[in-house]
Amino acid sequence: MDETAAAMDGMLTTIQGVARGAEEAAQAAAEARGMAQNGAAVVGRSVAAIGDVSRLAASLSTGMADLGRQAESIGQVMTVISDIADQTNLLALNAAIEAARAGEAGRGFAVVADEVRKLAEKTMQATREVGEVITSIQTGARDNVKSVEEAARAVETATGLAGESREALREIVSLSDAASGRVRDISRAAEDEVAAGEGIKSAIDRIREVSAKTTEGMLRSSATIEKLGGEIEELLKLNGVFKLIGQGTAQDAVEEAAVNPDMTDLAVQAMERLMREMISRHDFFELLYATDASGLQLTENIAPPQFRSKDSDSAKGKNWSKRPWFLGAMRNGDTHISPIYLSEASGEYCLTISTPMLREGRIVGVLAADIKVFGGGADGASRQQAEGRQLSSSSLRSVRSVRSVRSVRSVRSVRSLP
Repeated sequence: MDETAAAMDGMLTTIQGVARGAEEAAQAAAEARGMAQNGAAVVGRSVAAIGDVSRLAASLSTGMADLGRQAESIGQVMTVISDIADQTNLLALNAAIEAARAGEAGRGFAVVADEVRKLAEKTMQATREVGEVITSIQTGARDNVKSVEEAARAVETATGLAGESREALREIVSLSDAASGRVRDISRAAEDEVAAGEGIKSAIDRIREVSAKTTEGMLRSSATIEKLGGEIEELLKLNGVFKLIGQGTAQDAVEEAAVNPDMTDLAVQAMERLMREMISRHDFFELLYATDASGLQLTENIAPPQFRSKDSDSAKGKNWSKRPWFLGAMRNGDTHISPIYLSEASGEYCLTISTPMLREGRIVGVLAADIKVFGGGADGASRQQAEGRQLSSSSLRSVRSVRSVRSVRSVRSVRSLP
């Protein structure tokens, strides 16, 4: 928007310059018209003077003594004609310049100005010729009356050329009037453009002000929307937790497997086979693994076929005795549910359900399951949006209260062996 306003300022400056130039061109055209009118008047007087010279040349036959004086007068007149032709040439040059300023509208005027210039040059050439003739008359007037007759004919020729020059100057005056009118039209149009440009600039300034206010409002709205998005993400995670924990599906599956003899006998192949069956029945499991009572992992990490772990090393044989999920199950002798965390293995949000495995009333190990918070058909885009965020403490308390209601039942009785 700032660039547009700056461009508009530049355009206004240019238009104002055009308007001033057009006004100056109109004034110059008016001056050229006046000069052309003066030239026409001079040419008219020249024609009259040449007529007088012609009459004087006719009377030269009665007295050659007067011929020299008349020839001298004619020479002076020819000087005037030469000056007039020179001025005409200058006027034609000025007219061509003004036509060039007028652009396309002055193209025809330029052609006429060029023709006038040529006529002026012809006039100058003719006056030079007349001067030469007069010189000859002055030197040969005493010897040859015929020279007087030739001078008379030369005067007649000059009279015709002067008449043509007068007509050309009249045409220049007419064209100057037309060019002046066009230039005035251009000047008025430029002034109108200046007024319109100022209106546009004012509108752009108002738009820029409104745009700034709109941008400020959008920034405030963006912050509000971002905050609302975070709250929605937290609700999504909380909803996933309630589906898995509040309904008890995941907890029931883990506790049921923990009392199965295939697990409590600590036979690794049987344990892994049972965990694979659990993976195939429930899509919310990310990993299943089991340890002995000391925290040493007995099995491999059992995962769905499509699972891709970031850690390619085998977890079998690792010691998890210091991990909260192991300590919680061993310390309480009951099912332990961890807070939600970002899995190092998959990069997804998970929680861990761990429960002790009992044989003859004695804890022989711990079965643990990493549960996908967004498992069971949850939206993958929601998982990506929720990345990097944790549930609030109030949300975790809500989940744990649901868990505690379910955990009141006697897990021990479910696990007791026959």
